[in-house]
Amino acid sequence: MDDERVPVPLAARLARLLDARAWRVLDARAGFEAPLTYAALARELGASRGYVWQFHRDLGPRLAHPYRLGLLRDLLTTLDAAWPLAPPEGAGDEWGDETGGEPGEGPVPAALHTVQAILDAAGQGPVTVQDARRLLLLPRALADLGDTRFQERYPRLARAACALPPPILAHPSVAAQVARDCWAAARDQRAAARQARAQTYAGLAAAVLRAAGAPLHWRDIAAQAQARGLHSPFNPRALCNALIRHAETFVRVGPGAYGLAAWGATPAPPYPDLIARVLREAGQPLRSDEIRRRVERVRPVNPGSLGTTLSRHARFYRSVEGTYGLRAWLPPGAPELAPRWRVEDEASARRAARAQSCGVDVARLTARDAAAAADGNGSGPGMSSGVS
Repeated sequence: MDDERVPVPLAARLARLLDARAWRVLDARAGFEAPLTYAALARELGASRGYVWQFHRDLGPRLAHPYRLGLLRDLLTTLDAAWPLAPPEGAGDEWGDETGGEPGEGPVPAALHTVQAILDAAGQGPVTVQDARRLLLLPRALADLGDTRFQERYPRLARAACALPPPILAHPSVAAQVARDCWAAARDQRAAARQARAQTYAGLAAAVLRAAGAPLHWRDIAAQAQARGLHSPFNPRALCNALIRHAETFVRVGPGAYGLAAWGATPAPPYPDLIARVLREAGQPLRSDEIRRRVERVRPVNPGSLGTTLSRHARFYRSVEGTYGLRAWLPPGAPELAPRWRVEDEASARRAARAQSCGVDVARLTARDAAAAADGNGSGPGMSSGVS
């Protein structure tokens, strides 16, 4: 009878190399997740931290012993010879993607798939995922423990395994590549910072509005522009000023809301012009609540903003009846001969006088409204053609 040797399964060879406890220690310190501290590993294994530290350090000479690695020499030689030097087409940019595998896989699953594919093709399978994981863990653990003999014997396999995330920086080639990647990332950050400083607030606001496709409040524009991180330092008020200053690019379509002029948006009329139009169409002074109701048919209005405009803008007056009208309606003669709604109260007259003393051309404002009424843009006082 022929003496045929029955091949030993890979799982049995790995179990002969190290027991489950030793594999767990190696995986916790040099595996494919964030490494555990010796204290955390000691709590998991029910041992002291010092014992776990010494146990881990003693695994290096045991693993690197020629007899122990000889149990896997045929598999390691096959993997090192057949491991791809460059990432296959469709692989990503991560470190581990040079391990090959299916396009779209993560680096570690791709590496495990490569181990299985190489050994199956060489007739040395089948290989389970756990077996493939332990084969890749060997060079990572030895490099982490400072042993370089594995790297010398199986350089391609050692580099590919140590490059998987998280990378083993004890491998000199991997450490050099990580340093180059960090330098490139820092260079890109500096370039992005230079671009951010060059980016104008107007350009940022226009980009945000184009992305939104609809008008936004300036605070929302500022929040989204700041989130893009393209201007450092960022000043929301400076962006608001840019919206106001660049009237050729932005159109104010509501209270604090802006759109792009390229959209053909209709600019919201300022409150003074809108109030004057409402009063001309009414043909008589109105109370503030009625003015607010009619203004809101055109655009929303804040009651406080409306009250401030009516009280402080020299274009309007407050009558002794508590109604508001256009200053152009006030009679030039003695007020005692005029109706009460055309008689200005003392507080309103003092505010107009104060505005005149501060440089406001009250006469020009009054003449403009008088000219608008004469041109037929509105009715004169006392002739109600109001907006119902």
